[in-house]
Amino acid sequence: MRGKILLVDDEEGLRRNFRALLEDAGYSVHESANGAQGLTDYLSERPDLVMTDLRMQSAKDGHRLVDAIHQHDDSVPIVVVSGSGTLQDAIDAIRLGAWDYLVKPVQLGEELLVAIARNLERARLLRENRLYREKLEEMVTERTASLLASQRENQELQARLMQAQKLESLGWLAGGIAHDFNNLVTIMRAATSELRTAPPENHEESIAMVEGALEQAVDLIQQIFVFAGHGPRDTVACDLSDLIAGMEKLLRSAVTAAVDLEITLAAVPAVSGDPTQLRQVVMNLVLNAAQAMSGCGQLRIGVAAQTLAPGPSEFAFLTGPVRAGEYVVLSVEDSGSGMDQATLRRLGDPYFTTKAGGHGLGLTTVIGIVRGLGGALGVDSVVGRGTRIVAAFPTLPFAPAERPARSILARR
Repeated sequence: MRGKILLVDDEEGLRRNFRALLEDAGYSVHESANGAQGLTDYLSERPDLVMTDLRMQSAKDGHRLVDAIHQHDDSVPIVVVSGSGTLQDAIDAIRLGAWDYLVKPVQLGEELLVAIARNLERARLLRENRLYREKLEEMVTERTASLLASQRENQELQARLMQAQKLESLGWLAGGIAHDFNNLVTIMRAATSELRTAPPENHEESIAMVEGALEQAVDLIQQIFVFAGHGPRDTVACDLSDLIAGMEKLLRSAVTAAVDLEITLAAVPAVSGDPTQLRQVVMNLVLNAAQAMSGCGQLRIGVAAQTLAPGPSEFAFLTGPVRAGEYVVLSVEDSGSGMDQATLRRLGDPYFTTKAGGHGLGLTTVIGIVRGLGGALGVDSVVGRGTRIVAAFPTLPFAPAERPARSILARR
């Protein structure tokens, strides 16, 4: 069977002729005598195509049927076969949802069969296209849901990984602090034991041991405060170029004679900071750089003013996103062995060190000082080429007197 056709016409003779033609062509036919009956039969029979007259019991009987079927399911093809043949009837029928319009009498049965076959094929293609779109939308929805689920899972995994790394860092920190304090406690316990047993004339040495241990404990506590970014400090307006110029002899003595040390200092605005802490930042970075070169190579220290934009940048590597503004930038660059990605990921972890005998608090102290001053710290390193560390400090709203930039070259 090629399909079911609902035939709606108030002329019984025409219905009989159309039925014979359609059944000979292999279609199943159901007849209705008017629009109202046709709508009832359409809802019960669910035909593949509706073939209807326009003017039956009333001038609008067929129009109402076409409109009702189209509103119910616009994928059902409707072919109008009307005896009026007026242009307005054709326009009205198409506007209401008819797919095709033929004028009675249909002179050739072949014309009607071609029109029916064409519209059934069109309906089939539309159904397939609709099913394809629905399937595609379903696949897109499923894929989107899968991607969102994967994204959420990835975010959760990243969060857990970051938490694990934080816990690992805290473990290193806690273990290192416990070890250092245990050493100090051992010294004080030994000294107090001697105070109980030794004669009074020997107490001075034991008291000195206790005092030395206490001073080391205070220094360790200060380092922990600084690492947390809450170290006590007396901030004043500091000219970083002047501060480093005053450290020149100390910096030269901190590196070996085989290191070419170049210091370039520009005229820069003042920054707010504790001079002692700023000197500690410079010294720690220079010592790290000198040790990374195994005692020989090139080491450059620079100070310059720079405007930083917000968002990701080299300055955000160790201290997070940078706030836009004017900064004084300290750069320390060495020609050492550089660091791989695994080392860079752990850089700044407390008690993590790549140096034999290192305690791993040097760079973490620098991070704490820079963060506490509202600055930013970044690193760029390539294995075999060296490392460049940059520290940016926000400027105060005034600038020092102009002076020319100068370069201090050592051991040339």
